[in-house]
Amino acid sequence: MNNTRQIRNALVWGLPLCLSMAFLFGWLILDSVIPPIKQMIFSMPVIRIRPTALLAPFALLISLVLPLGLVLKAVPYEGVWVKRLEALFNFLVFLSVGVLFLIISTSALVQSRWMPRLGYVQCDQLQDQPSIWFTDWVRNPDWCVKGKSLEWVNDRAAGKV
Repeated sequence: MNNTRQIRNALVWGLPLCLSMAFLFGWLILDSVIPPIKQMIFSMPVIRIRPTALLAPFALLISLVLPLGLVLKAVPYEGVWVKRLEALFNFLVFLSVGVLFLIISTSALVQSRWMPRLGYVQCDQLQDQPSIWFTDWVRNPDWCVKGKSLEWVNDRAAGKV
């Protein structure tokens, strides 16, 4: 019974925290995961890939599954759904930790293998590249000019410059 009381107390701050984290990870998916995919589909002149953003879908799922499990445990309900949610939560955590460790090795490997096949050349000289975790790819190697912005590349490709 004490465990149920602790879970109910944790729900007071845990539920809003999990839902706000779900909102933030959903925004990160909309901002950092979907645009590069669209840019690849439409063969845009420049693409900025954020490999660590690939963790956002896993974190979103975790932040949605966790409050469901907490609510079911606070009831208290010890049915099959609690066990399934616990198994799903454990699987998602294990999978996201695996993805975290593999991002370092696989993102560079996958990008260096597939992006040239799509007609892109890696460019690490464009401005506003905040860290090594951001990878810029351009269609034309002549557009990889040190200090120029993504907008400059897009204007150059459109023939405005």
